[in-house]
Amino acid sequence: MPVHIVADSISKLSHLRATLEQKYAVTSELLGGASNRCGDSDAVVVTADLSVVENIATLKEMFGKTAHARKRIFVIDQRARLFIVQAYALGATRVLISPVNEARLLAELADRDHRE
Repeated sequence: MPVHIVADSISKLSHLRATLEQKYAVTSELLGGASNRCGDSDAVVVTADLSVVENIATLKEMFGKTAHARKRIFVIDQRARLFIVQAYALGATRVLISPVNEARLLAELADRDHRE
């Protein structure tokens, strides 16, 4: 299954890429970058600071163009209700809190029920 990663920093992008490349065909981009290569991906994993208004606007625009991705997993930095609600409002199918458990993330992508 092709997975596309969108992150707001190189460190977040590198970490998720290293985790997912072992099992999935991965493409990635930095939030706010010119490319939008998630056109053929079945899943999108987003890790971004949702307290930054520009990130929210960019994600909203991006997801307007990629409505076909059946899984949209958001990894957020804080367990604040506001950010969880914001992620679901942007189209998340699942929200995980950072630092994300690698097995949990892989289970979410594989459609398996996994408890932390």
